[in-house]
Amino acid sequence: MENNSKKRNFDNIFQRTPILSFLILFVIGILISNFIEMDLLFISLVLVLFLVLTFFKSIKSNDYFFILIIILAGILRLTIAEEIISEKRKIENIPEKVTVQIKKLNTNPFYIKSYNCNIKFNNNSFQSVLYLKNSKRILAVGKEYEISNVKSEVIEPQNNPFVFDYRRYMEIKGITHSSQTTKDSQIIEKQICNPLSYYSQRIRRNISSKIISTYGIKKGSLINGFFLGLKKEIPENLSNSFNNLGISHLLAVSGLHVGFIVLLFYQLFIFLSMPKKLRIILILFLMFGYCYIIGFSASIVRASLMTGFFLISPLFNRKHNALNSVAIAGLVILLWNPMTFFDVGFQFSFSAVFGIILIYTRMKKMINFHPENKLIEYIYNLILVSFCAALATAPLSIYYFGVFNSLAIFINIIFIPLTFLVLAATMITLPFLYFAHFPSNLFINGLDALISLFLKTIQFANKFSFWTIHLSEFKALFISVILIIFILILFKKSIIGKYLILFLILSSFIFTIWNRQDEVIIFSLEKGRSVLIKNSDNSVLINTGESSYFNNDFERTIKPVMDKLAIKKISVIITKNDKYHSFNLDKLLQNYEVENIYSPEKMNFISGEKVTVIENDSTANIGKYTYRFSRSSYYGKGIFNISVKLRNKNLLILEKDDEEFTDNSIIISNTDKLDLEKLLPNSEVIFVSNKGKSKVQNIYNLLDNKAKRWKLVGKKWISLF
Repeated sequence: MENNSKKRNFDNIFQRTPILSFLILFVIGILISNFIEMDLLFISLVLVLFLVLTFFKSIKSNDYFFILIIILAGILRLTIAEEIISEKRKIENIPEKVTVQIKKLNTNPFYIKSYNCNIKFNNNSFQSVLYLKNSKRILAVGKEYEISNVKSEVIEPQNNPFVFDYRRYMEIKGITHSSQTTKDSQIIEKQICNPLSYYSQRIRRNISSKIISTYGIKKGSLINGFFLGLKKEIPENLSNSFNNLGISHLLAVSGLHVGFIVLLFYQLFIFLSMPKKLRIILILFLMFGYCYIIGFSASIVRASLMTGFFLISPLFNRKHNALNSVAIAGLVILLWNPMTFFDVGFQFSFSAVFGIILIYTRMKKMINFHPENKLIEYIYNLILVSFCAALATAPLSIYYFGVFNSLAIFINIIFIPLTFLVLAATMITLPFLYFAHFPSNLFINGLDALISLFLKTIQFANKFSFWTIHLSEFKALFISVILIIFILILFKKSIIGKYLILFLILSSFIFTIWNRQDEVIIFSLEKGRSVLIKNSDNSVLINTGESSYFNNDFERTIKPVMDKLAIKKISVIITKNDKYHSFNLDKLLQNYEVENIYSPEKMNFISGEKVTVIENDSTANIGKYTYRFSRSSYYGKGIFNISVKLRNKNLLILEKDDEEFTDNSIIISNTDKLDLEKLLPNSEVIFVSNKGKSKVQNIYNLLDNKAKRWKLVGKKWISLF
């Protein structure tokens, strides 16, 4: 009896939202494939075998068997996508003269930075980011060019933990290489290879230029951001204001914008007494036209698919289910490109929509508030929708950025209606930008007043600093609390909800303990040197990395790791005072509470009580560990080597090769005099060096450019990265 009840509940879920069930299972397959590397042929054979077995009656009625098939389909789809990317990276003997098809411009407020393109030669092709060196020429999207002297390289993987993974980011877009022209490169225009992209880009740029010339850079770029999705062309200080308030989603043309446009025209067509089917068909055409002008960006395609499936179901006399409509859009996108699942924009977009659909109706029933005043009802519904979207996306915001926008729910009450008015005014004003007559000035000035009001409101709101809460230290706890609230609303009086809450509490407890364990990270840097030793008593940073005009290791690599590990207080050891070791100390002092600095020489720009000058061989107890300083002289400049006993590991930071290599040692060195005979026989010795710094013959066989990361579990250090 109990089994039959479970079976009915299981069938019920599949009957009510079958596509959502398929999507969840497909995503599980993608996640399994992402964490566990599997052979393409093996997965294909297993899936074919399972499909053949479905012809047997005894298996055909087994729901769990179909679950396995969908999960396997997800595993197979991501495996195929990764195999294609892997094959593209293996392309060799790329000629210097290639055919280039331009797909997208990468811009900022001042110039074109690069182009996303497809590079073809012989029977090979791959997608690349193209940088034009010493050329003022602008290449057109949708056109094909023949370019000589093009240097192409595979985009390198990220070698440090917690740092933005550019390779993975580009991989999601299908881009595997980075290419650059030289001063001798010749660019020959050939033909239009993609008319759809070519003409849509021309229309978009024409509209953008007209708006900028009418309203100026600041106001014009904001209108372009709202209407055309050109958010990268918005000045940095204005873009940061949106980020600080937690409303940067207003600048990404997405479901909110598509929803505004659909609502506007839907109400207009109702006012014109248009038949239901006709207005739905017209709105679908308008959505396609908007997608065309925007350039079919990922976010607008996502939003249009979701809205399109939502609108189209009544045309086929199907009972509408919002969850299924959104799930169909997600399934189509992931079938086309399964790597899209790892795109942060995709995750935020679908989390917000699912949050609104799943929580909104339940919360309305729980609160049971029915105001008679239409304005109060509108504000109430807007607060509720904003809360549901914020609650659903909060775990992602905390996980990726370590912040929670506490009052974004309420600030959206002001900025969402303002955005709607700006979008509506832009669509009405757009035709009048091309005519210099009396009504034109009226509409143009009206839009100008709206944008001015928006900017003043943004400026006023940014005077307050309580919008964003940084949660790095207790991240797991806050994520769990938010998810528990979500589950309580979603699975009220359900045994599933109780089990999920118990799981979250336990996993949060384990994760919090795990995060408090000691860690050692040896950063992989191009020229600079840095090691971070994190412990609960007192964390230590050995050297601050390179600081130069073209590169800053602290900003790019070290600071993101320290923020992710929630380090607030730090002691610093400088082994040598130069741009590769110490010149980022000022930035460290600005961002963290620096307790002590150990240096081989005086530092005049730092207060004397914080700096301990190491004049002789000595030791210092910092937190749990003892650091041994071996003083030496190198070309007249004071330097010293560091040796730290980390339980069962010895960490040696060598500036000069005058230390003995011992068992269980981790060695970081720039020296040119390494004794290979001491390194090769001992497998317990791990050697880490900077890229290209060592001049010793055959030393590259020992170099590992990936950062080293260990965590102390019990009494043993285990390797993580």
